[in-house]
Amino acid sequence: MKFLTQTKFYDPTAGVRGNCMMACYASFFDLELSQVPAIEELFDDESVSWYERLVNWLNSLGYDEERNHFKQGRPVDPAESGYKDYYFAVGPASRGVHHMVIYRHGKLVHDPHPSREGLLQVDGFITLKKLTQ
Repeated sequence: MKFLTQTKFYDPTAGVRGNCMMACYASFFDLELSQVPAIEELFDDESVSWYERLVNWLNSLGYDEERNHFKQGRPVDPAESGYKDYYFAVGPASRGVHHMVIYRHGKLVHDPHPSREGLLQVDGFITLKKLTQ
C-alpha cells in the first residue's frame, strides 16, 4: 500500500471540500489520486448521490463497503471481530472538520492530512470487502 497525502483541504469560504476520503481509497487500492473519482466535489450537489457514485466505483473494482460497525450505539473496531485487512476510521479532526484515516489492527496507520495527527475520536469504521462472483 502506498500512503498518499490529500491534495485538497476543507475551506468553506472558497467552497472547497477536502479529499481525505479519496486519498484513503486511493491508498488502499495503490492508485494515484488522479485515478480515483473526485467524490468530494459531489457532496453539495443534490442532483447526484455521491455515495451511489462511490459504491458504483468500488463495485467496478470488485469491492463493496460496510459502514455499520456499531454495538449499542458505539463504534466497534473491526479488529475486535478478527478483521485483518486495512480499514477506515472517520471522526472529527483537531482542525474542526470530519475526517477519514486508515487503520489496521485497531491502530492508526495513516492519516492523509499532512499533519498526520489522526482523529480526536472515532465515530465510525468502514471496511471493504471483495464482491463474490
